[in-house]
Amino acid sequence: MGARREEILETTGVAILIGGGPKVTYCSLYLMDELKTMGARMDCDKCGITVASGDERNHQNQIFCEDCYMIALSPIKTCDPWAVHSAKNFEKCTGETKHLTLVQAEILQILKAEGSMEPAMLLGKLGGNIQLEDLQREFSTLRHMEKVKGEKQGQNVLWRLW
Repeated sequence: MGARREEILETTGVAILIGGGPKVTYCSLYLMDELKTMGARMDCDKCGITVASGDERNHQNQIFCEDCYMIALSPIKTCDPWAVHSAKNFEKCTGETKHLTLVQAEILQILKAEGSMEPAMLLGKLGGNIQLEDLQREFSTLRHMEKVKGEKQGQNVLWRLW
């Protein structure tokens, strides 16, 4: 089967770090050139989709597709005062609240009709067409708009309308 790209990179890095000398450094440069052309495709370490060589993104020694790379660089921040400020100013400037996505509008409808609920339950009500991480990102956006918020009841966190 052979060594994976990550294993080759790790081995080369260790050889350089332990002082393999000029020959190892020279061979490493040659090896890096070969790795760039190795295989026309590779898999995203997060979602597993096949990414064409050259389209991959490297972040913290992992290979990502473009979508996973963007998610890795912009983690979900539900409690972000600057995002709240920006969302409120956007709403004031546009004078409308019709800038919700379909998923966001559906989340608001469900919470209005049924009241507070746990994220997993809301995920089920949405019909399973969305992943939990995507739901959390949508909730975070709605939180920045001050349309929903979370509250702790016992050991559970419930999401509800603002």
